[in-house]
Amino acid sequence: MVAMAFNDFRFTVSFPDGSKMIIIFQGKNIPWKRIQMVKDLIDIVSSAELTNNQNEAQEQTLMEKFKQVIEENFGDGSWFTSKDILDAYRRTYNEDLKLSTVSTYLLRLYNSGVLERRGERKNRMYRLVKKVEVSRI
Repeated sequence: MVAMAFNDFRFTVSFPDGSKMIIIFQGKNIPWKRIQMVKDLIDIVSSAELTNNQNEAQEQTLMEKFKQVIEENFGDGSWFTSKDILDAYRRTYNEDLKLSTVSTYLLRLYNSGVLERRGERKNRMYRLVKKVEVSRI
């Protein structure tokens, strides 16, 4: 019995979430062109993963955007309506939102203690809760 010599080529790509992509070539005569194709594929996947991670790091959440709009436009403690926030949001981010979405986020900020509110449903107004610093003498 004669043992045949095989070439093994193993490509492993590890992703930030812990998953892996493994490609193995086994055989006596593996064309270099196939190996180069896999290398090119891995370069493309790695590049796309890097770009995706950079975009995720740069994007603000909708809540972060709301807080920023409120602080920049109404940080002086003035009262505002959901319509005021919607207008300011559109000017700042050039994005459109439904008024119901704005109301939902304002309610969340109110429930978390960031905002105070007054008035009934149709005439509801909000403002940032004043932060009081206490220092010891």
